Amino acid sequence: MIEGASRGGAVYDLYTAGGLSIGAITRWLNEQEVPTRKGRHRWERSTVWAMLRNPAYKGQACFGKTQIAVRQRLNRLARQRGGLPVRNTASLERPREEWLEIAVPALIHEETFALAEERLVVNKKYAARRTVEPSLLQGLVHCRQ
Repeated sequence: MIEGASRGGAVYDLYTAGGLSIGAITRWLNEQEVPTRKGRHRWERSTVWAMLRNPAYKGQACFGKTQIAVRQRLNRLARQRGGLPVRNTASLERPREEWLEIAVPALIHEETFALAEERLVVNKKYAARRTVEPSLLQGLVHCRQ
């Protein structure tokens, strides 16, 4: 069973050295019944993604990373309901230079964190689902497979 600090290290190893996707890592953690921080056995992709972006794993806990702002774009569900969002606010990331950093014990090497960060940037840039501007049929047509 993966415990505490090694849980984060295993996620980084699977993502950087193993080449697994965030979805594949999530499935692996669920299949292995690795408990989450709260002791649950159900992992979500967003949790794995947040772990890979969290600088605390490399020894820098950061505060003030996000701010609340008025929602700029509507997601697919809001557009389908007629364009009214459930919440009119969104959490936006602040510029890196505005974060407050506190040194904490590192759980992974800084090089491993940098490699994961680089891979996340590449994945974001080339993701098939990346749609900055909504297309004409977005949210109306989908594949059943």
